[in-house]
Amino acid sequence: MTFTMMCGLPGSGKSTYAKELEDTNTVLLSSDRIRGEIFGDETDQCHNKEIFEEMFNRTINNLNAGKNVVYDATNIDRMNRMNTLNNIKYSLRDAGSVEFKIIVVVRAFDDCVVADAERERTVGEKVISRMRTRYNPPARFEGWDSIEYKYIPGSDPYKHYRDLDNFDLENSRYNISLGEHLKLTEKEAIDNFYSRNVIAAAAMHDIGKVWTKRFVTYDNKPSIDALYYKHQLVGAYECLPILLSKDTEDFDITEVSNLIADHMLGTSKKSQEILNQIKDYHGDVYYHNLLRLINCDRHNRIVNNK
Repeated sequence: MTFTMMCGLPGSGKSTYAKELEDTNTVLLSSDRIRGEIFGDETDQCHNKEIFEEMFNRTINNLNAGKNVVYDATNIDRMNRMNTLNNIKYSLRDAGSVEFKIIVVVRAFDDCVVADAERERTVGEKVISRMRTRYNPPARFEGWDSIEYKYIPGSDPYKHYRDLDNFDLENSRYNISLGEHLKLTEKEAIDNFYSRNVIAAAAMHDIGKVWTKRFVTYDNKPSIDALYYKHQLVGAYECLPILLSKDTEDFDITEVSNLIADHMLGTSKKSQEILNQIKDYHGDVYYHNLLRLINCDRHNRIVNNK
């Protein structure tokens, strides 16, 4: 038996792909379908607790009955994914007989917005953009037997990143452009013979800044410096169309995405405590790769001859 959790932004094609997995021995459980079934409105957001309790109960009943289950919701939040997965494993009669899989459906952000606008039930660009800032890439330690990606091709995944040498970061910690910073960070990773995953993450670690530039603080006060809140999570998603549109045999896409998502953890006041937790969760190899990325990033913000 297989439990498959879908993961993706609205408009990504996640639910369309989930329907392709449905067959006589595979039950598709959709949060939107259940909203419509129980409350008569697939857009209802007032009864999420009841919706997901029902979805959970149906998951357990179907797996215990020997059916495969496809669990269709956005599932972009790591803690929610882990809680769902752990509760399912705890509640099953024989969790050892079930393969637990997550499929991330990836589509360029602009294409998600267009696809959403063409649907009868639309959430809008602002909601999709906000959800992208909450994207936590799946990781093995969450409890998955496998992590897969389904890429939906569309517009050029590089189109927002072709002119980064002219992207002014407008922040006093940098005296170079975003493009120059990414190239120098990648070069240091290459010069130190770091893994292909670290090199790929170094080349793309700040691409989320293209989408997140603001001159206001968290508490909505004006800032002289440009600030880029949640750029690391946006980047963890935005790297996926780029990686999946090319030959990725030399990369562990899951690790690259997680490295980008985690590269700001070294800037916290409790950074070592947080990094120790990362080591416990991801293991030694990932931990040391993350430290390498963090150091490459730090070393290449100010160029003395500028």
